[in-house]
Amino acid sequence: MPWWGYVVVSVLLLYTLCHTPVGVQALSALTTGSTQTDIPATVPLVVQIGDRQHALQVPPGTVADALAWSRIAVGPLDLVAPGLGTPVDTDMHIRIVVRERSVSEALAPVPYEVVWEGDPALPIDHQALRAPGRAGAMVQRNLHEHHDGQAMTNLRRTESWLAEAPQPRRIAYGRMLVRRVYESPAGDSVAYWRKMRMWTTSYSPARAGTPTDAPWYGYTFSGEPMRNGIVAADLDVLPLGTRVFVEGYGEGVVLDTGGGLGPRDLDLGYTDEDYRSWARWSDVYLLWPPPPAGEIVWVLPLIQADR
Repeated sequence: MPWWGYVVVSVLLLYTLCHTPVGVQALSALTTGSTQTDIPATVPLVVQIGDRQHALQVPPGTVADALAWSRIAVGPLDLVAPGLGTPVDTDMHIRIVVRERSVSEALAPVPYEVVWEGDPALPIDHQALRAPGRAGAMVQRNLHEHHDGQAMTNLRRTESWLAEAPQPRRIAYGRMLVRRVYESPAGDSVAYWRKMRMWTTSYSPARAGTPTDAPWYGYTFSGEPMRNGIVAADLDVLPLGTRVFVEGYGEGVVLDTGGGLGPRDLDLGYTDEDYRSWARWSDVYLLWPPPPAGEIVWVLPLIQADR
C-alpha cells in the first residue's frame, strides 16, 4: 500500500472514533485507560423534512440533541413536532415544517371626489375650475406564509393604510341670474333668464297613446285639457308652471309630463287639428321672471352632440 493510503485510512478511523457513539466510547477507553467495553445504545428514529424522510441512529437525549447530533439545522420560524425539549424514543417520528414568511406591498389609487360650489358672481350655466383634484394613494400590505414551500392562504394577513389623502376637484357653477332679451327672426321679443338646448318633439290627444274611452283622454298631468301652448317636460328640471319660448312654436307652459321624457326633452302640445310634427334640437328660452332658487336646477346634465 502506498504511503498516502495509510494516511487516508488513519483519517477515516479518526473520524469514526470522534463522530459515532461506538467510536467515542472506544476513544474514551483508550485515552483514560478504562477497560470497560459496554457501548451505550443508540435510538433509531425518523426525521421528516418536507416530503423527505431520514432514518437516523442518535444517542439518548432530547429532540434538540438528536437534531444537533445529526447536524440538521432548524430555522427560527420552523415548526418541530414533537417539541425540541421532548426526550427521544425508539422509532420516534420527528416532523420539521420549514416555515417562511414574506411581505408584499401594492399601491392603489384613491379617487378624488368632485365638489360643486355655487358662485353668485358667475352667470348661470357657466362653470369655473377652482381646483383640479388629485388622486390619493392607499398602501396594501400582504403578509404571506409558506409551509414547506406551500402557500398557506388561511394564514395570509392583509393590512392597509392611507398614504396620501385625495384632493377634491372643486368646480364653481354660476348662480347669477340676468334678465336678457331675445329678438326672434319672426319679430318676437321675449325676456328670459336661461337658454337651454333641448330635444323637441310634439304630440296631441290622438297621438299621446291614451285610449279614447279613458276618462283622462285629452287631459294633461295638471288636469288641463290638451291644447296649443301646453308643453310636457321632466318636472325635476322644469317644474309645473314654467313658461318657455321655442322659435317656430311660440310660448308654452309646462303643464304636462310623461314617463319617457328625459331632463333635456320637451314635448310641444297641439290639438289634433293643428298638429305639427317636431323632432329636432331647439333653443328653449325660460321666460322671465325665474322661479324661486330652490326650484332651479343650477347644473344641467350633459347632452348628446347629435341625435
